[in-house]
Amino acid sequence: MQDATQLSLIPTENMAAYRAFHRAMKYRDGQQGVGAEYKQALEEAVALDPSFTRAWTELVGNFSLSSCSTENPEEIARAEQILEKIRMIAPDSADHLIAQAYYTYYLLKNYDHAYQLITRAQSLAPSDIRLLELKSWIQRRQGNLAGKVESNRAMHELDPRNPRWASTIVSGLVLFHQYDAAQREVEDADLQEYYLETWRSVFQLRDEADWERWFYTSIALQKKYETTSNSQDLWDAYIAVRDFEATELLSMVDVSSSHR
Repeated sequence: MQDATQLSLIPTENMAAYRAFHRAMKYRDGQQGVGAEYKQALEEAVALDPSFTRAWTELVGNFSLSSCSTENPEEIARAEQILEKIRMIAPDSADHLIAQAYYTYYLLKNYDHAYQLITRAQSLAPSDIRLLELKSWIQRRQGNLAGKVESNRAMHELDPRNPRWASTIVSGLVLFHQYDAAQREVEDADLQEYYLETWRSVFQLRDEADWERWFYTSIALQKKYETTSNSQDLWDAYIAVRDFEATELLSMVDVSSSHR
């Protein structure tokens, strides 16, 4: 049975709104990513509970992300309207600081200020994994790769059975050129997940230089995790065994898909 402290961690008293928010997070962590289904679920959550600042915060992040390169004025205005709404509801909250950090990170590209905001938010919500995830992105942009790995480890400690966070540690170490440490992390991770198993196959290739085995392992992983739409991984696999005809066909599929 949950105690009062655990129950207080639920960010809304409206369970229908929380269910929609939870669905959005599953989309975000799954193959759907932060696409239309993710945004629709968040919009549903805030419609059910207009004071649900955590869901509003994620919407700021989504609108800011989608406008970071296109500078869509309507989406930027929407992000700013939501920021003001959060400020009116909870001006001194971690959610308000996180929302500002999203906006500053994606749209203003002021990474140092975004880091200051997220550090202040962390003092209010030290166990918020999403906060730590954003912090790790900012640290990467700052060139603080050691700090990024440290944040990734903190995420994994908070949720040790989630392979997503174990995978981010490995990716961070590889980015930092700490290949031996990354390989140890993969070997120690008693978890199964597409990217973790992909890293295992890469390190096996590093040790054995068996390109054909790596090719068949890559194809098998694509099928196992139903990620056959991941064209970059398929491309790498075909290039590894010099099947250039297959890469040309893959390019044709990508081009046709982009026009749908």
